Amino acid sequence: MALSLRRRLPLLHLLLAIFAAASRGDDQSGEAYNTTICERQPYRCGEVNISYPFYLSDQTADIRGQNGSYCGYPGLGINCVGSKYPTLELDDYSYNVTHINYTDNTISLADPDVLDDESCPQVDHNVTVPSNMWLMNSTEHTVGFLFFFANCSTPTPIPVPGLSINITPIPCASPDGGGGGYSFAVPSYVPHQNLLQQCKDVFQVPVLQNASKIDQDWSTSGYRNILDLGFQLEVNSSQKSEQCNKCEESNGQCAYNRSGEFVGCLCDNGQVEDQECTNGSGNTLSDFY
Repeated sequence: MALSLRRRLPLLHLLLAIFAAASRGDDQSGEAYNTTICERQPYRCGEVNISYPFYLSDQTADIRGQNGSYCGYPGLGINCVGSKYPTLELDDYSYNVTHINYTDNTISLADPDVLDDESCPQVDHNVTVPSNMWLMNSTEHTVGFLFFFANCSTPTPIPVPGLSINITPIPCASPDGGGGGYSFAVPSYVPHQNLLQQCKDVFQVPVLQNASKIDQDWSTSGYRNILDLGFQLEVNSSQKSEQCNKCEESNGQCAYNRSGEFVGCLCDNGQVEDQECTNGSGNTLSDFY
C-alpha cells in the first residue's frame, strides 16, 4: 500500500504543478494598468452618457510603455468641459455631442458656432472625418449634404427643376452696402453649377436624412433649422483587429496608443493581456483529470 502511494505521488505533484501554472498564467503574462482610464459604468457629462468604446480624452495612461494610451477606439475621445454638452474634435474643429446611441453605435454632433448664432448662422468650414478616426457618416440617418456658398457675386435666385421654388440668397448674409458678397445655402441635390463660378468660397456639411426638404422658407428659417439639427456619425467597427474582437468577447476593453495601434486588452482585474481576459475562469483541480 505504501509502495502504491509513493508511485502515485509524482503524478499528483505533476497535476498540482500544472494547475498552479495555469492559475498563475494571467499574472505572468499580464501587467498592471491604471484602471481609472476605463469607465466600466457610463460617465455622465452634461446631458450625455459617455461609455466604451468612447472615452474621456483626458483619461490616458502609460500602457506597456506606450505613453498616452487610452481605453476605447481611435478618435472617439470625448472632451468633458463641464458645460451642457461635451465635445468631440473632427479635423481641428470641436463639435457639441448632443447624444450617443449605444444600440446602433451612432453619435449626434452639432457645430457650436452655428448653435450660438441665433440670428444668422453661417458655415465657414467643411465637416470632414479624418481617416484615422473610427467614425463614418451614418448610412441610415446622415445621407445628405448642405453646400454653403459665401462671397458670391450674384443675387440671382436659383430655380429648382420640377418645383415652383427658387433658392434665394440668405437675407441676413447679403451685402448691406459694406461690400460683402451674397451667400446661399443649397442642398447637394439642387443644381448649383452656376454658383461654383460666381462664389469665392463653398463649404460642405452633412445633414440628417430628409432634413434638407426644399420649402419657401429655405433661405431664412429653413437652412437654420437644418443646421440646428446637426448630423450623425457611426462607429466604424470594421477596423477592429482580431485581437480586439477576442478582447471584447472576453469582457475586456481594447487599449490603443496615440498612433491608433492596438496595445493590449484591459481586464477588470487591473491586468493588461495580449488579447483575452482569462483571470477568474474558475478552473479547479478536477478540470485537469
